[in-house]
Formats: sequence, C-alpha cells, structure tokens
Amino acid sequence: MLQKSGYKFSVANNGAEAVYKTENEYFNIVLMDIQMPEMDGVTATIEILNRYKTKNLVPPIIIGCSANAMEEDKKSCLAAGMKDFLAKPFTLDDLRTIMIKWTKTVEKEYS
Repeated sequence: MLQKSGYKFSVANNGAEAVYKTENEYFNIVLMDIQMPEMDGVTATIEILNRYKTKNLVPPIIIGCSANAMEEDKKSCLAAGMKDFLAKPFTLDDLRTIMIKWTKTVEKEYS
C-alpha cells in the first residue's frame, strides 16, 4: 500500500529491529505494529522516543497499527507517545488519509 501511494519505506520484522533501524536511519513517519515478536510496538515506541529525547532530536511521528481496535489499546498507544492510531484491517484510502495528514505535519515542522 505504501509503495502504491509513492512512499519510500523500510520494513522491520520486530520491535527490536524497529528500534535499531530508527537509530541508524531517519524516518519521518513510523507505522508501528503493536503486536510484534521480541519487543512489542508500545515498548519499541517508548524506546525510540527516549533515545531521540536523550539526543535532543526531533523524533519521527509514530502511528500505531493494530487489529485490537479497543479504546484501551488506542489509549495505551497514545500514552506511549504515538501520535495516531490506525485499526487493522485498513484500506488504501485509510492509509493514504493518515499519511497525508501526518506528512503535512512533518512538512510544517521542518520548513
């Protein structure tokens, strides 16, 4: 879906890999699955944001993605520092809408 929409992207196979990738490459937006092996998405998000804060860097916008679309799940994602939440399964239009919303935010912050 990201490729169809013209976005460049990288895939992390688990939360620990997501943390590693964000340390070694900058991403404007991270789509973070909540349930991943080795390290869940909430823990990975907290780790990523803490590392950016320690280095006084602007962190990527992290958007939680989960099939668990319960209000509690969304609240835990936002409490961890994620900026938004995308319930699975989502459509191409859902993805494009959230990416456009946050891409505009990134452009404002960096201009």
